Amino acid sequence: MFIMQLMGGLGNQMFQYAAAKALSLKRNIPFATDFDDPYIYAKRSFGLDVFNLEYQTATTKQLSKSKPKTKVMRRLYKWTGNNPDKYLYREKKDFHYQPEFFDCNDGSYISGFWQSEKYFLDIADTIRRDFSFKNRPSAANSAWLEKIKACNAVSIHIRRGDYVSVAHTNQLHGTCNLDYYQQAINAISGKVENPVFFCFSDDIEWTKANLKTGAETHYVDCNTTPDSGYQDMRLMSNCKHHIIANSSFSWWGAWLNPDADKVVIAPKKWLNSSDIIVKDLIPDTWLKL
Repeated sequence: MFIMQLMGGLGNQMFQYAAAKALSLKRNIPFATDFDDPYIYAKRSFGLDVFNLEYQTATTKQLSKSKPKTKVMRRLYKWTGNNPDKYLYREKKDFHYQPEFFDCNDGSYISGFWQSEKYFLDIADTIRRDFSFKNRPSAANSAWLEKIKACNAVSIHIRRGDYVSVAHTNQLHGTCNLDYYQQAINAISGKVENPVFFCFSDDIEWTKANLKTGAETHYVDCNTTPDSGYQDMRLMSNCKHHIIANSSFSWWGAWLNPDADKVVIAPKKWLNSSDIIVKDLIPDTWLKL
C-alpha cells in the first residue's frame, strides 16, 4: 500500500486522487489517503465524499510507518541512525508531469499536487466515473441544469475569494483580469453558434457588476455555502463549452465534460509567481489566452 496526501481545496484533492488511482492501477498497489492540509489559512476540508468513489483513509499505524515526522521526531530518528523520510516521495517544485511518479514503491508516502491529466489520461473514463456526483442536485440546481442543457451553454468561472483576500494566495496566484475574460468571450463567440453564458464565482455580485458578455448571460447564485460549492462544478461540467479561471476547481469543471468537441479556453498565465514554472497542466486540446 502507498499513501497519498490530500491537501488544498476540492480541485486539488481531485488531482491528487486521480494520480493515486492511476498509480494504483498501473502498479497493482492499493492506496490510502491522508487529508493533511498544511494551508490552514484557507480553511479547507476533505471534499471527495461528494463523489461515487471508494477510498480508504490511512490508519495511524500505517501513517506511523511512512509519513514524514515532526522536527523533534526527525532529530530522535537521526540519533538512532534512521532516515525519518525514507518513504517520502515529494513532487518537484515546478508543476510538470513527472513520469518517475510511477516508480513510487509500495509503502511510499506521496506529497504533491500532480496537476496534469498526463498522470491519468489513459484511464480518463475511470476517473470521470469516480468523479460522478453522489447526491442528486437540489431543486434550484435542477432548474439550472434544465437551462444549461437547453442551449449552447458556456461556463465562465471567475475565481476571487481567497485569491483576493489572502495576501499569500494573491501573491502566488493572482486573478485573471477582465481583458482575459473579454478575449475568451470573443474567441468563444467566434467558434460557438448562439452561445449562452453561465457565470460561476465565489464573488457573484462582483461578477454581475463587472463582467459583460454582450450575449445572453446567467449568473448562478444558488451555491454560496462551503458545502454546496461542488454543485457549481456539476453545473459547469454539464455546459457544452468552458472559459476557466486559473483554478483547479474550474479546470475540473471543464475536464469532467467528456465531449471531445468542447471548446475550452484557459489562461496562459496560471500563477502570479515567476518562481514556479507551470507545464503540462493545460491539455493540448484547450486554447490558452
